Amino acid sequence: MAEHHHSLDRAFARLPGPDDPRPYLGSLEDVERILRGFMGVVHARWCAGIPDEQAREAAIEADKAECLRLARVFLGQHPDEYNAVGSWNTEGEIARFCAKVAGIEGTDPLGIMNAVFQLLLLRYYEGMNMIDEGGSPEDAASMVNRRIENTWHMLLGMYPVGGGLDPDES
Repeated sequence: MAEHHHSLDRAFARLPGPDDPRPYLGSLEDVERILRGFMGVVHARWCAGIPDEQAREAAIEADKAECLRLARVFLGQHPDEYNAVGSWNTEGEIARFCAKVAGIEGTDPLGIMNAVFQLLLLRYYEGMNMIDEGGSPEDAASMVNRRIENTWHMLLGMYPVGGGLDPDES
């Protein structure tokens, strides 16, 4: 009979039960859904039209507020809504890893995670500007999609393909 390993008990105890409706922050599918949902809300807001500078500033502030909310989610600060991955989320391990991969300076986990989502948001804005300046919508979508994929890898503790947040850029 195999020896009982209590460390494995603790690891498996963190997995959500089959009836747990909360998104699991250790699931590729759930993390992808969270990121694509975030980008979908941002995209809908900007595609609805921004009639003036005041509305533009309000949209930017709403986007920033959502970045901060997601930072708190991935730091395990919304346990009633999301199922965290133990110390990875709740003790800042995710922030230290993301800072290393994305080249974010600082030690405050909330600031680091907020920066992760703002970098994703910035890439979306860059894609929209690319299109506004006559660039290819397909190229812009590819650029944003690549950032989404690299971000979700990072949030799960995996190095993005190529090693960095944007490995194809210098």
